[in-house]
Amino acid sequence: MKNKSKSIFYFVGALLMLLLIILFIIDTTGISKAVYDSLINCIVIIIPSLFAFMVLSSFIISTGLYKIIFKPLIFILKKLLKINEHQSAIFILSILGGYPIGAKLISQSLKDNTLKEAEARKMMSYCYAAGPSFITAIVGTNVFGSIKAGIIIYLSNILACFIMAFFINIKNKPNKTKIKTSIYISEEKLITAIISSAKALFEICALIVGFSIIIRIISYLPIKKISDLMNISFQNLSAFIASLTEISNISTFSPNINLLPMLSALLSFGGICVLMQVKNILKNNLIIKTFIIYRIICAALSALFTYIYIKFANPVITTSNEINVFFTQARSIIPSICLIFMTIIFLISLKPEHFK
Repeated sequence: MKNKSKSIFYFVGALLMLLLIILFIIDTTGISKAVYDSLINCIVIIIPSLFAFMVLSSFIISTGLYKIIFKPLIFILKKLLKINEHQSAIFILSILGGYPIGAKLISQSLKDNTLKEAEARKMMSYCYAAGPSFITAIVGTNVFGSIKAGIIIYLSNILACFIMAFFINIKNKPNKTKIKTSIYISEEKLITAIISSAKALFEICALIVGFSIIIRIISYLPIKKISDLMNISFQNLSAFIASLTEISNISTFSPNINLLPMLSALLSFGGICVLMQVKNILKNNLIIKTFIIYRIICAALSALFTYIYIKFANPVITTSNEINVFFTQARSIIPSICLIFMTIIFLISLKPEHFK
């Protein structure tokens, strides 16, 4: 019986692959454009916005400089969230840098034996958020033409992460023993931070390109008919499906203030592509089902906080395209140099057996 069900599964899978081959042949132009647009997105937005902060955050954690930089904040977080200074630093950097900075730092800490596996799994529930520059630019500027809209969502997301951290660590016993760790700065740590960040970003961009093809395949579905049946905007339904798949597509929503809670939830969840990026970084150290449940809870909290603010504060958000200038310099040579630099580092870092 099991063999028969497996055979049916493989047969259906083979049929789907055959269908995809036919679709790719028929829609070569559309697939190529989707890949091209995602590559431009990586070169112009993802790499410039993440690479520098990813290197910096990795360097700060590995050298122990966070003990000086975040000392006042660490003191507060240790008292409120019952986490140690190393965990506090990762939390701070993850909400400042945006996803998947938190996953990258947790993975690095696991390799350095400065974090236990159980602690890492708990931390991933709250060391996960879109960065302030990403939210204010993509949602604030590109969708609403107002940075204020982005700030509202960012603060709602951070508050949700903080509450999640509070309740997950509520049973933690405060560690009164002081761990003596020295601050050590060296060129080796800087090089390691650069190489590891380049490798991580290369893999992130590869996933983004792959998911752009998935989004193109989804576009074959009768979304227009579904939107008509549900009596909702075709633009917003398409944007919702695309954003749930790959979060940068959130910029395609219409500028409606009533959509802010939903956009807040989507950014808190991060999209399937970001979830896969985190899974790829942490490998077996992440239980994906538990992680998704935490993200859904956090997304609901983010939406709730955004809704409450809009309901009671009644903010005035004027929609305008006058400041919609986020990363318009697509022909700039700097992002291209960054990409070439990352590719060289990634190839050099590969072990010889990968070429056999």
